[in-house]
Amino acid sequence: MTASRTGKARTAATIPAVRKTAKPTAKPTATTPRAAAPSRKIVLRTRFSRLKGTALKAHALAIYEELARLYPNAHCELDYRNPYELTVATILSAQCTDKRVNMVTPALFDAYPTAAALADAPIGDVEELVKSTGFFRAKAKSLVGMAQAVVAGHGGEIPASMEELV
Repeated sequence: MTASRTGKARTAATIPAVRKTAKPTAKPTATTPRAAAPSRKIVLRTRFSRLKGTALKAHALAIYEELARLYPNAHCELDYRNPYELTVATILSAQCTDKRVNMVTPALFDAYPTAAALADAPIGDVEELVKSTGFFRAKAKSLVGMAQAVVAGHGGEIPASMEELV
Protein backbone atom coordinates (compact mmCIF):
# COMPACT_ATOMS: atom_id res chain seq x y z
CA MET A 1 0.00 0.00 0.00
CA THR A 2 1.07 3.54 -0.75
CA ALA A 3 -0.29 6.87 0.39
CA SER A 4 -1.46 9.43 -2.16
CA ARG A 5 -1.37 13.19 -1.81
CA THR A 6 -4.85 13.14 -0.35
CA GLY A 7 -3.67 10.84 2.40
CA LYS A 8 -5.81 7.91 1.30
CA ALA A 9 -4.15 4.54 1.09
CA ARG A 10 -3.94 2.96 -2.36
CA THR A 11 -3.58 -0.71 -3.02
CA ALA A 12 -1.72 -2.26 -5.92
CA ALA A 13 -5.07 -2.86 -7.64
CA THR A 14 -5.92 0.86 -7.68
CA ILE A 15 -2.54 2.05 -8.97
CA PRO A 16 -2.64 2.33 -12.77
CA ALA A 17 -0.20 0.11 -14.62
CA VAL A 18 2.68 1.88 -16.33
CA ARG A 19 3.27 0.65 -19.84
CA LYS A 20 6.86 0.71 -21.00
CA THR A 21 7.12 1.69 -24.65
CA ALA A 22 10.84 2.25 -25.00
CA LYS A 23 14.00 1.76 -23.06
CA PRO A 24 15.26 4.91 -21.40
CA THR A 25 18.23 6.41 -23.15
CA ALA A 26 21.40 6.92 -21.16
CA LYS A 27 22.53 10.51 -20.80
CA PRO A 28 26.21 11.16 -21.48
CA THR A 29 28.25 11.46 -18.34
CA ALA A 30 31.89 12.19 -17.70
CA THR A 31 32.67 8.52 -18.34
CA THR A 32 30.50 8.27 -21.49
CA PRO A 33 32.21 9.90 -24.48
CA ARG A 34 30.09 12.11 -26.73
CA ALA A 35 29.98 11.56 -30.47
CA ALA A 36 33.07 13.02 -32.10
CA ALA A 37 31.40 14.15 -35.33
CA PRO A 38 28.29 16.30 -35.63
CA SER A 39 25.14 14.67 -36.95
CA ARG A 40 24.71 14.23 -40.71
CA LYS A 41 21.80 16.63 -40.72
CA ILE A 42 23.93 19.45 -39.34
CA VAL A 43 26.77 18.71 -41.74
CA LEU A 44 24.43 18.79 -44.74
CA ARG A 45 22.78 21.99 -43.59
CA THR A 46 26.05 23.86 -43.11
CA ARG A 47 27.75 22.50 -46.23
CA PHE A 48 24.91 23.22 -48.66
CA SER A 49 23.89 26.52 -47.13
CA ARG A 50 27.15 27.98 -48.46
CA LEU A 51 26.18 27.27 -52.06
CA LYS A 52 24.96 30.33 -53.92
CA GLY A 53 24.11 31.35 -57.46
CA THR A 54 25.19 28.98 -60.23
CA ALA A 55 26.74 26.48 -57.80
CA LEU A 56 23.39 26.14 -56.01
CA LYS A 57 21.54 25.76 -59.32
CA ALA A 58 24.04 23.13 -60.51
CA HIS A 59 23.65 21.22 -57.24
CA ALA A 60 19.84 21.37 -57.48
CA LEU A 61 19.98 20.15 -61.09
CA ALA A 62 22.22 17.23 -60.07
CA ILE A 63 19.77 16.24 -57.34
CA TYR A 64 16.84 16.54 -59.76
CA GLU A 65 18.58 14.36 -62.36
CA GLU A 66 19.41 11.69 -59.76
CA LEU A 67 15.83 11.63 -58.49
CA ALA A 68 14.54 11.39 -62.07
CA ARG A 69 16.90 8.46 -62.67
CA LEU A 70 15.85 6.68 -59.45
CA TYR A 71 12.11 7.36 -59.87
CA PRO A 72 11.43 7.64 -63.63
CA ASN A 73 7.65 7.21 -63.36
CA ALA A 74 7.03 9.61 -60.47
CA HIS A 75 3.95 11.77 -60.87
CA CYS A 76 1.63 13.95 -58.84
CA GLU A 77 -1.29 12.03 -57.31
CA LEU A 78 -3.49 15.14 -57.28
CA ASP A 79 -6.00 15.42 -60.13
CA TYR A 80 -5.78 18.75 -61.96
CA ARG A 81 -6.15 20.20 -65.46
CA ASN A 82 -4.42 23.58 -65.13
CA PRO A 83 -2.17 25.57 -62.76
CA TYR A 84 -5.16 27.05 -60.90
CA GLU A 85 -6.52 23.59 -60.06
CA LEU A 86 -3.08 22.35 -58.99
CA THR A 87 -2.64 25.36 -56.70
CA VAL A 88 -6.04 24.80 -55.08
CA ALA A 89 -5.42 21.05 -54.69
CA THR A 90 -2.01 21.72 -53.15
CA ILE A 91 -3.50 24.06 -50.55
CA LEU A 92 -6.15 21.46 -49.71
CA SER A 93 -3.58 18.67 -49.42
CA ALA A 94 -2.07 20.01 -46.19
CA GLN A 95 -2.70 17.42 -43.43
CA CYS A 96 -4.95 15.47 -45.80
CA THR A 97 -4.61 12.56 -48.19
CA ASP A 98 -4.48 13.12 -51.94
CA LYS A 99 -7.37 10.67 -52.28
CA ARG A 100 -9.59 12.90 -50.11
CA VAL A 101 -8.50 16.03 -52.01
CA ASN A 102 -9.37 14.32 -55.31
CA MET A 103 -12.84 13.55 -53.92
CA VAL A 104 -13.45 17.19 -52.90
CA THR A 105 -12.00 19.16 -55.82
CA PRO A 106 -14.51 18.24 -58.58
CA ALA A 107 -17.39 19.92 -56.71
CA LEU A 108 -15.16 22.85 -55.78
CA PHE A 109 -14.04 23.36 -59.40
CA ASP A 110 -17.63 23.06 -60.64
CA ALA A 111 -18.67 25.83 -58.25
CA TYR A 112 -15.55 27.99 -58.73
CA PRO A 113 -13.84 27.15 -62.05
CA THR A 114 -11.48 30.15 -62.03
CA ALA A 115 -9.47 32.17 -59.55
CA ALA A 116 -11.79 35.15 -60.18
CA ALA A 117 -14.84 33.07 -59.24
CA LEU A 118 -13.13 31.77 -56.09
CA ALA A 119 -11.99 35.28 -55.13
CA ASP A 120 -15.62 36.40 -54.93
CA ALA A 121 -16.83 33.26 -53.13
CA PRO A 122 -18.37 33.51 -49.66
CA ILE A 123 -16.04 31.85 -47.14
CA GLY A 124 -18.92 29.82 -45.67
CA ASP A 125 -19.70 28.23 -49.04
CA VAL A 126 -16.06 27.28 -49.59
CA GLU A 127 -15.88 25.88 -46.05
CA GLU A 128 -18.81 23.57 -46.78
CA LEU A 129 -17.16 22.26 -49.95
CA VAL A 130 -13.78 21.55 -48.30
CA LYS A 131 -15.04 20.49 -44.86
CA SER A 132 -14.01 16.83 -45.20
CA THR A 133 -10.34 17.75 -45.79
CA GLY A 134 -9.86 18.92 -42.19
CA PHE A 135 -8.81 22.38 -41.03
CA PHE A 136 -11.54 23.56 -43.40
CA ARG A 137 -11.88 27.08 -42.00
CA ALA A 138 -8.20 27.85 -42.44
CA LYS A 139 -8.12 26.17 -45.86
CA ALA A 140 -11.18 28.07 -47.08
CA LYS A 141 -9.64 31.34 -45.93
CA SER A 142 -6.34 30.44 -47.64
CA LEU A 143 -8.08 29.48 -50.88
CA VAL A 144 -10.09 32.67 -51.12
CA GLY A 145 -7.05 34.75 -50.10
CA MET A 146 -4.89 33.05 -52.73
CA ALA A 147 -7.53 33.66 -55.39
CA GLN A 148 -7.88 37.32 -54.42
CA ALA A 149 -4.09 37.79 -54.56
CA VAL A 150 -3.87 36.06 -57.96
CA VAL A 151 -6.68 38.21 -59.36
CA ALA A 152 -5.22 41.43 -57.94
CA GLY A 153 -1.59 40.77 -58.81
CA HIS A 154 -1.70 38.55 -61.89
CA GLY A 155 -5.01 39.13 -63.63
CA GLY A 156 -6.48 35.83 -62.46
CA GLU A 157 -3.75 33.62 -63.93
CA ILE A 158 -1.41 31.58 -61.73
CA PRO A 159 2.14 32.84 -62.40
CA ALA A 160 4.54 30.53 -64.21
CA SER A 161 7.62 31.23 -62.06
CA MET A 162 8.20 30.81 -58.34
CA GLU A 163 9.44 34.41 -58.04
CA GLU A 164 6.16 35.76 -59.43
CA LEU A 165 4.12 33.34 -57.39
CA VAL A 166 5.73 34.38 -54.11
